[in-house]
Amino acid sequence: MRPPIIVCPNGYNICNITKKKLPQCPSCRQQFLNTTNVALEKVATEAKYPCTYRKYGCREICKLDLIGGHQEKCQYVPQPCPVNKLNLGTCTWTGISSSMMSHLKEAHPSMCKEYYGLSQGPIPISGVTPDTKKYKFISADNDVFCS
Repeated sequence: MRPPIIVCPNGYNICNITKKKLPQCPSCRQQFLNTTNVALEKVATEAKYPCTYRKYGCREICKLDLIGGHQEKCQYVPQPCPVNKLNLGTCTWTGISSSMMSHLKEAHPSMCKEYYGLSQGPIPISGVTPDTKKYKFISADNDVFCS
């Protein structure tokens, strides 16, 4: 629960986000009071919460006021396969960015190209033009690019 935490006459608690969806207390069917549970709000703000993306590998644990900011920039935010985004086909894979190229090479090998030993200059790519509408995913310097 995130503050504000509202109570009903029988002492049941509900967060304000859920309260907006319910006309009355789901436990006792009483109307909510215009009173917050200050003690529970204090506990909620002092507690530490794991990142939502824990199942993808993130081990960050933050207080309530910091967890949202972390999750916005978390490196473990799951990404859908770019094949879907570019309308190149259908793929149900979802994973973290660092696993994307290995997925693309395994599931879509004909669309992938890997470059090693990059210089500071542009990467020459041949055979891919706007006219051909043939996309390739290129792995370079631990990033995935689409050309």
